[in-house]
Amino acid sequence: MSRLGFRLRRMAATALGVAVVAMTVIAPAAAADRPAAAAAVITPPTVTAGQPTVQGCCSYVANASTLPIAAYKHWTCNHGTTGTADTRCANPGGTSRWVHEGGNTPVYEDWDVLRIDAGWCYRVRLTVPFNTWTVTYNRIGLGHTYVKVEDWGTATVLAQATGRCP
Repeated sequence: MSRLGFRLRRMAATALGVAVVAMTVIAPAAAADRPAAAAAVITPPTVTAGQPTVQGCCSYVANASTLPIAAYKHWTCNHGTTGTADTRCANPGGTSRWVHEGGNTPVYEDWDVLRIDAGWCYRVRLTVPFNTWTVTYNRIGLGHTYVKVEDWGTATVLAQATGRCP
């Protein structure tokens, strides 16, 4: 009887704080007189719009507010972690997309940047493995800024407003 090796990886935490776990079962090489054992992979559940999870490979942006938001593919600075804001760290001419109410960037694609629009205030929930926090980015009376979302991270815009912070 062969022994199976188990490798357990925490893949995500839902917006409710419930851990989602992926387990990869890896079987050792079989003896020459037996067929090779197959490896089974249990993948995390499909992400539902409005209920983002931390992705296994990539950063992710979701919109739980009532207005569209802008996400960009590439953080262009060499500094910062999830939640870092900087006015210079994204290429406005680079790959971007609008994320509408209840939507999100494509799962398993790397979307590193959330844009906070000039004159607006955004409340954003940031999630990385084993940690979730909320930040208010107030750009009322100021130009836009970009917020970094590192690999395994999620940025969810909870609310946005002009004239006052939500």
